[in-house]
Amino acid sequence: MTVGRAAPLRLAHVEQRPEVAVAVAPDEPPPGRDALVVQPALAGVARMGTPGRAGGRIVVRASLPGIGGRYLVQVARSAAAGGWAAEELAALVVELERRCTYLLLASTVATVVGSRSRRPGVHRPRRAVAWDGGGWSGAHTRDLAPSARTVSGRGYLCAAATSGSAPPRSVAAALAELTASGVSVGRITHGVAAALGASWAVELLGAPPLSAAQLQRLREQFGVAPRCDWCGLPVVGRQCRRCSPGRQS
Repeated sequence: MTVGRAAPLRLAHVEQRPEVAVAVAPDEPPPGRDALVVQPALAGVARMGTPGRAGGRIVVRASLPGIGGRYLVQVARSAAAGGWAAEELAALVVELERRCTYLLLASTVATVVGSRSRRPGVHRPRRAVAWDGGGWSGAHTRDLAPSARTVSGRGYLCAAATSGSAPPRSVAAALAELTASGVSVGRITHGVAAALGASWAVELLGAPPLSAAQLQRLREQFGVAPRCDWCGLPVVGRQCRRCSPGRQS
């Protein structure tokens, strides 16, 4: 019996999709490239694009300013490097923001809640507001240390930052307490204080930690999730967070 030579194996060609660009301004991503634009919460009018989707480009607007917005962009870029599609990244940002906590203390916080979703009791805020995933609520300057303890108790990442001039003594004392407890407190020259038009500002972010393995599991969930009939984003949960009333992206 004659045995013919086995045909050589050929590797199938798999076209690699270019990594989605994640930017914070509409004019940053290269033309023709899939992109997610995460507009900062306090972006000026000149740097704002219309939220929504146009071709392979999706624009969402963050509700969290400062270190909160930067955290969302950082996670989105890590996910983009792992091959996430633009619509999956947009849904990730929307869902992740809802799971963050954020406390802002400043000489004035009116700009933050002036045009964003807010809860009763923050129509005339003074020096402190808190984000709990669904909107802004009133807070107090004395909430800094208790909020940090709550965040750490959840196992969340906890980080703080200051900007502008030195805060009042009571706030500075609370910051010293945070540092002593091991919370990272950074210093930003302008940051949120400049964006608010405030003389001083202090931020405290609580965010769920996301490892590469966790991002991969999330991508699998987002990949099989149904798409919203309106915006086309994956729907995680009972309704689309981006299109449902009370949610602005």
